[in-house]
Amino acid sequence: MNLDGLVKDLLNIQALFYRGENYVINNCRLVPKGEEIGVEMTDMLLGIVRTIIENKPSTTLKPTAKNKLTMHLLRNPDFCSLIQNIRYFEWDQSKELPEVSLTSYLQLFMAKHFNETLN
Repeated sequence: MNLDGLVKDLLNIQALFYRGENYVINNCRLVPKGEEIGVEMTDMLLGIVRTIIENKPSTTLKPTAKNKLTMHLLRNPDFCSLIQNIRYFEWDQSKELPEVSLTSYLQLFMAKHFNETLN
């Protein structure tokens, strides 16, 4: 499917047309799952941040596993501090890419899921 070439081309298109940035992606390669710990950690952290931002309610009376795990991790002060220090940018379909504080998303998530714990 030539996914690595497609990703490279799409990133270059985005830089040129949407943001007007002056950079070019020259190389992109696919990394198999389990080969690069940095990629695995980044994927995990992005999933946690997505869970916090989406702040979805549980579909039943039971909390979802993602919400429970996220709350469990956020109860660790060091992990919570790590999440709070992530620089997060939201693209609102303009040329600007404003930085948004994750703190408000984090506070809303924690308030909504405070009683959810791992068993």
